[in-house]
Amino acid sequence: MHSLKKMALLAGLGLATAAAAPPPAVADDISARLDALERENATLRARLNRLETPKSAKMQQRPADLGPGPGLASIPRAPAADSMAADLHYKAGPRPVNAPRFEFSGSLSFLQPGAGNLEYGTLTTPLPLPTPNWSNQSLDPNFSPSFTLGVRYMTSDSNDIRLDWTHLHATTTDSFAGSPTQMVGPPFLIGPESALYKIGSGSVKHSYDAVNLDGGHTFCIEC
Repeated sequence: MHSLKKMALLAGLGLATAAAAPPPAVADDISARLDALERENATLRARLNRLETPKSAKMQQRPADLGPGPGLASIPRAPAADSMAADLHYKAGPRPVNAPRFEFSGSLSFLQPGAGNLEYGTLTTPLPLPTPNWSNQSLDPNFSPSFTLGVRYMTSDSNDIRLDWTHLHATTTDSFAGSPTQMVGPPFLIGPESALYKIGSGSVKHSYDAVNLDGGHTFCIEC
């Protein structure tokens, strides 16, 4: 009798356990859902870390770059050399167009000096005696190089002062010779003594220096 009761009790416990345990399909579904939840949690944690990292970096560089925040004291920092140069360039700024300034100039030119008293000798042909003739010899300077240097100070776009210096140094030489029947002499002495000379030569030097100081003002009706 007792054996039958024990067997009946064990059979009831087995049925209750079988009824309480979920079927295998339900258990697999629950496990898949738990895995999906774990993956979503991992994705959310990664996004949260990416959002918090820039914020922490900004908080770390705020005292140095962005200045002190609320309740934070400013820490003095020695400026770097390039930052100081950048600050100076910003303070100085570009030079205005109409600011006072200097301009320098130079030029090379060729000038030909000349004069009306460059005769240096006379070639005389006394024969035949009834019709003697003579020819005055003159120097003929050619073009010589010269230069001009200038400096200009512009106080504004309308006013300026200019200083120029032009320099020329030239030398001209020439000569002539008479035949045995000709005489050579200076233009102011033509006579018996001219027969002693058969060769004439002349030389002239030209030196020119000009310094100009000009001041100007530009008038503009439409400005």
